[in-house]
Amino acid sequence: PDLAALLARSADFYRSLHEVLGDTLDVESRRDLLTQGTCSVAIEHGVSVCVLVEMENVASAIVLQRAQFEAVVRSIWLHDVATDEWIDRYFAAVKANPLKDPNFSPPMSEMLSALTDSRHAPAARMLNVLKDAAWRPLNSYVHSGIHPILQHHMGYPPEYAIQVLRNSNGLAGMAATLMAIMTDDVDIAMAVRNAQLAHLDCL
Repeated sequence: PDLAALLARSADFYRSLHEVLGDTLDVESRRDLLTQGTCSVAIEHGVSVCVLVEMENVASAIVLQRAQFEAVVRSIWLHDVATDEWIDRYFAAVKANPLKDPNFSPPMSEMLSALTDSRHAPAARMLNVLKDAAWRPLNSYVHSGIHPILQHHMGYPPEYAIQVLRNSNGLAGMAATLMAIMTDDVDIAMAVRNAQLAHLDCL
């Protein structure tokens, strides 16, 4: 596919999600606050990946995709796996020192492992496939390793940018799906699903 066309389709995908989800959703608990906020960050990262790819800043887009991946995993973990005790401890730490981020979340590997035994097991399998295939290259970009150095000399083929876009859009779709589930509104859940089905070419 043409990269410009895929960027246009990606923009349309995010517009469709925004039409369904809007800017804010009802928050009924501290767990909801954390989960929805993390989902929103993941979707924002996806939009920003599109902007960076359009500017031909592919290395930066890949770094942001790593952050987006972590946000998606974390949001699902917060929603279904984190215990009430963990949530209480998290907010107690925030209250004690609002300027310091509580730093006791499990590593990505532990969160993913826990998700395989949850109702989000299908999403966990997809996330594990992406992690197994891309984690080391992603780390290379995050830490300015050999991958981005070589690509800056050699240039990025369109296929490279296309894969980044599709992976990122897929992650955003996962975050949007979780946000829809949290509304307990079947119409919203179906609208998010339909938005994804209508944009399979860019996922």
